[in-house]
Amino acid sequence: KALGLPVIFHGAQPRQVVMSHLKSSDIFIHSSYPGGGLSTSLLEALACSNATIATPYEGANEIIIHKQNGFLLTDSDPQEIAEALTNLLHDAALRGRLAVQGKETVYRQFNWQESANRYHTLLTSSH
Repeated sequence: KALGLPVIFHGAQPRQVVMSHLKSSDIFIHSSYPGGGLSTSLLEALACSNATIATPYEGANEIIIHKQNGFLLTDSDPQEIAEALTNLLHDAALRGRLAVQGKETVYRQFNWQESANRYHTLLTSSH
């Protein structure tokens, strides 16, 4: 537990356990540093209806629109993360709205039909 809050740091876990945790969670913090591609864990958390707080790295800035489908922070600043978390903990309506919008974003942008359309556009526009 973290400072008496209902936060548990589990470390590496099997995928089934991680998905179970995501499905039973309300908030997901995607705190990362520059250097990675689009994070699968970010997409999974959004798809599991977690209100999400994300630093702008590992593709979060490509999917999160600040206060529309999550909190997109300016950097990996602990104070900024704490402020966003406090906002979500104290505002159930905001937490619920971001959870719904985040899930809708993932299902709209990352479905098979959308992927096929993007490949089709890419392949046909190069000629």
